[in-house]
Parts: sequence; C-alpha cells; structure tokens
Amino acid sequence: MYGVSKFASGVLGARTHPTLLLGGGLAATALANICVGASSSFPLFMLFWGINGLLQGLGAPACARILTSWYPEALRGTFWGFWTASNNVGGFFAPILAGSAAAAYGWRWGMFAPGLVAIVSSLVSLLDSGFTVFF
Repeated sequence: MYGVSKFASGVLGARTHPTLLLGGGLAATALANICVGASSSFPLFMLFWGINGLLQGLGAPACARILTSWYPEALRGTFWGFWTASNNVGGFFAPILAGSAAAAYGWRWGMFAPGLVAIVSSLVSLLDSGFTVFF
C-alpha cells in the first residue's frame, strides 16, 4: 500500500500545495493509526492498517517539493541529508514511544500515542504554514 501511495501521491503532489499534502496527510495517517488501536476485529484492523499505509506515502513528494523550493541548489544535499536522517531518528524513537505506551497502558495505546503525536505535529505544520483557514 505504501508503494502504491508514493506513486499516486507523486502525481497528486504536483497538483496540491505541498504543505497541505504533508500536514493533511500526516493528520489522516494519525487518525488511521488511532483507528487501528480502536478496532476490535481483524478485518477492521487490516482495513485501517492498509489505509494507514496508503496515507503514509503522501509525505515524501511533499517534502521533495518543499526542500527543492526552500533551499538553493548548493545546499540541497545538506538539507536532503537532514531530512533522510530525520526518517531514521523518527524510526528509532517511534518504537520506544509506542512500546512504552503499550507497556504502561495496554496495546491500544501503542497505536494511540504515536497517533496523538502525529496529530499535534500535523497541526503545527499546517498552522505554521498559514493554513489557518482550516482551523
């Protein structure tokens, strides 16, 4: 689902404001993640997990457009490096957050906690970019 999403969102990203795609996609992914934690049946779990994968691909094309428009060609490699490293840093901390929440409050909070962090991050992204019309 993620691979299909990255392909489709590349096309969508050329027609949509990148900050809306990034922040809105992150919020939608967060809600799908929370729905996974709230589901009680395997078919619903799989449905929301598939939706989650589809929505996660929205970020890469948006970030590519943002990075290439914000930074001059001479600095792009440096900032692409920071962006790539941030994926690895997030990939390191996400299991710690999810695992700690699940251990303390039950398995559902292993899905809720990252979803809540993503919602806050998406709101910061959208509000910081001037998309205050949505809120």
